[in-house]
Amino acid sequence: MRVSRRLRTSVFGLVLACFAAAPAFGQGLLNNLPDEDGVGVRYEGTYRQLVKRPNAVEGDTTIQWSRRLRIASVGREEAEYRGQLQPCRWIEFRVQTGRPKEGDIDAGPGSTRIYKVLVPESAVRGTIDEPIAENRQIFVSYIPIVRGFRKIGDEPAQPIEPPVLQARPVLTQLHHYRNLMPDGAPGDFQAPAGNFDSQLYKGSQSAESTTQRSASTAEIYRSDAIPFGLVKWTVKTVVEEKPTTAPRTDYVITNEITEEMSAFEILNGVDSELITD
Repeated sequence: MRVSRRLRTSVFGLVLACFAAAPAFGQGLLNNLPDEDGVGVRYEGTYRQLVKRPNAVEGDTTIQWSRRLRIASVGREEAEYRGQLQPCRWIEFRVQTGRPKEGDIDAGPGSTRIYKVLVPESAVRGTIDEPIAENRQIFVSYIPIVRGFRKIGDEPAQPIEPPVLQARPVLTQLHHYRNLMPDGAPGDFQAPAGNFDSQLYKGSQSAESTTQRSASTAEIYRSDAIPFGLVKWTVKTVVEEKPTTAPRTDYVITNEITEEMSAFEILNGVDSELITD
């Protein structure tokens, strides 16, 4: 049976499903937690968007920005999660997207985003499947949090409601890919941050409405030797559109978005940039 899912331009809904136990790798930006607090990883790369303009004299337009993402563990706290008091981590994500300028990124108004979330340590499993009963698991397409805050540009910090973190598209183009599977054998992978024993994973995800459909493909290098588990990733998303009443054969590509990110530096002694007290 074919299941239809509604696609919205900038907000993707939560997808939950129960199924028999099976391997399902990957957990977005958080695949593991570092043993020590104050540890982070700085990722750098590019965000490129191709806009198809078949009726424009100038033709298609390609825009490319530099992107910098910092993920860091910035505090420990015990908090109640699902009726139990348990260890949690304050994880902070800081992403800048803009033009490179004098060794930094000129992000411009609103292009620097900071998300600080209290994540139950038990929720970071390295898989997208959470066991709920014998031989039954639930697909979780988000990072569960106890509470959190976000700050966009110069705006004041705001609480995150509801208490879940959807990293895509505000922090990354990575999905929680339900079909993410290893490709080939593990091996050494050289990133700017160092050499890591890594495994390549490949995954894809699609969504469709009556006027729009998208398809995302990803190649992700993961390693337990790096904080949070990600060494490098490349994600390409193709968006197609058509009139509401037109047949599916009338879909045409309107946008292609490509994100390429690599670990550039392992950080220590990291403090939070987002003060919420």
